[in-house]
Amino acid sequence: MTQRVKLAVLGAGLIGKRHIQHVLAEPLAQLIAVVDPTPVGETIAKEAGVKWFTSFADMIAADRPDGIIVATPNQAHVQNGLEAVEAGVPALIEKPIADDIISGEKLIAAAEEKGVPLLTGHHRRHNPVTQKAKEIIESGKLGRVLVVNAMFWLFKPDEYFDISWRRERGAWPVFLNLIHDVDNLRYLFGDVAAVQARESNAVRGNAVEETAVILRIGQTRFNRLGGIVLGWGRIEPGTLDVFVDQPLRVRGNFVSKPHVGFELVAEDEAAHSPRP
Repeated sequence: MTQRVKLAVLGAGLIGKRHIQHVLAEPLAQLIAVVDPTPVGETIAKEAGVKWFTSFADMIAADRPDGIIVATPNQAHVQNGLEAVEAGVPALIEKPIADDIISGEKLIAAAEEKGVPLLTGHHRRHNPVTQKAKEIIESGKLGRVLVVNAMFWLFKPDEYFDISWRRERGAWPVFLNLIHDVDNLRYLFGDVAAVQARESNAVRGNAVEETAVILRIGQTRFNRLGGIVLGWGRIEPGTLDVFVDQPLRVRGNFVSKPHVGFELVAEDEAAHSPRP
């Protein structure tokens, strides 16, 4: 009989609860603990029938998991990751792995030095639709990809910000939502070479923006360019347009909705004819 992988989940918030449910439903995994300092965390641990700890240190002193899932607030990811690395415990860290470059590099260097595996929760590249899109793009059927343009909008109700960490630095649309789409773009079209960005907190005036961000991304692979517009101030369908060197483009509503898929949109041949 295959021995089940013993896992602990750090954080019993919105995403932590989902991880807990998935671990409980996985025959090859065993949830052994929930780590969360709040009464909600204690309640969830009791409901799951597992041990509850208020800190990673308390858990590791009592029981050692084969791996942990870090689903704490963004600002705690690096500290939680460093604790796991120091204890030699592999970790799946929810995106973002860090909320600034220096901290992220520190965590990665520590993990590499000690040989402790870290994984970031970029799961959407594994979606069958995204996998198929990559297959089509790399086949050359579309022609040469020149420009990628994405738009992502949704409306966050005021009560979403009742949780204080969501109003602070480290919690903003890029880290909470757009990061998935940036990873999709990296997966489909190549890594990022340079970024220019603007942000605004004009709607609610929180310490961190929540309204809109514009990113212009230069990508190394085949010198492709991309742009992204996003925000939390209104509702719009997310779109992804891929412009190629043929009289067509690929349009998909897969930005943050990767299950929807893509369609080819024919363009006017005359628009592609040389002008006198």
